Amino acid sequence: MVGVGAQPNDELARDAGLETARGVVVDLEARTSDPAIFAIGDVAHRPMPIYGGRMFRMESVPNALEQAKQAASAIAGRPAPTGECPWQWSDQYDLKLQIAGYAFDVDEILVRGDPATAKFAVFHLAGDRIQSVEAINAPPEFMMGRQLILNRKPVDKAKLADPAVSMKEVEARASVS
Repeated sequence: MVGVGAQPNDELARDAGLETARGVVVDLEARTSDPAIFAIGDVAHRPMPIYGGRMFRMESVPNALEQAKQAASAIAGRPAPTGECPWQWSDQYDLKLQIAGYAFDVDEILVRGDPATAKFAVFHLAGDRIQSVEAINAPPEFMMGRQLILNRKPVDKAKLADPAVSMKEVEARASVS
């Protein structure tokens, strides 16, 4: 079996005259082209500020939860929630796959750890900034990688590649850069 995504069912939105493009187009508040209608979850084609506002759909539970917060804040007239780094996970027997970010505009791929041990992370970089991380049984790399993606801080690639250097130290070095 191969999971390759889903085709969004945006027929109701199209029939209602809402803007669609690979899903229902929404803004940062999950608001559609009709300001009284919101859309969240797998059907929403939305901007992601940490990637320059690039529009895309995300098929994950964390995405739906983040968009629910955005819509609720807009409906209640409250300030928007803090920014987010998209993420998802999958447990496959004894392997935990955690992914943060998307590999847009990547010019380098860096592996931290040894894939033969089933505990490693693959970092996708644009210059000295992490765009995404795919971690296998490597929670610290996932958690700190997610923060580094969101904060857009440059990293020391040599330290990032060295599993003897803690991810907290990698992050601390990024904070002073």
